Amino acid sequence: MEKKIKAAGYIRVSTLAQVKEGESIDTQRKSIEAFVKKENIELVQIYADEGISGGSVRNRHGLLQCLKDGLNGKFSVIIIYRLSRFGRNALELLNNYKELQRAGIQLRSISEGIDFSTFYQAESDEGPMPEAVITIVFTALIGETMRLLKNPMFMIMMMLDM
Repeated sequence: MEKKIKAAGYIRVSTLAQVKEGESIDTQRKSIEAFVKKENIELVQIYADEGISGGSVRNRHGLLQCLKDGLNGKFSVIIIYRLSRFGRNALELLNNYKELQRAGIQLRSISEGIDFSTFYQAESDEGPMPEAVITIVFTALIGETMRLLKNPMFMIMMMLDM
């Protein structure tokens, strides 16, 4: 019998608007649960941060515990509903991802359909190209952040989160 991959889920909602737009904690949880069932993955735990901005890891206790447990070998994959749930700051996303990579932990995003482990199988004539591809993906989030910064309600929520 083949050994199942052990995974953790990570979910986050920072604003009431996200809940209304269909990214509630419950929606994210159900998406992760359906994904692991379909992929025959063992879900060890789902970590959550509610009402926490994705701009910094500092106050995201659910994510910090998830990363700690992953580094301690509790699971080998973190599954997220959408990349923006893992963080909004491209540099922080890249740093968190590199930390996972050093520990041998994969990252999968359901909404974007991205399995980051496959980036390490792609090669060009110059060799592996994961860093560039991952940096481009994370940097694309900056565009989404800039769009949100033009929204007055988002700015108020960010100031309240500081």
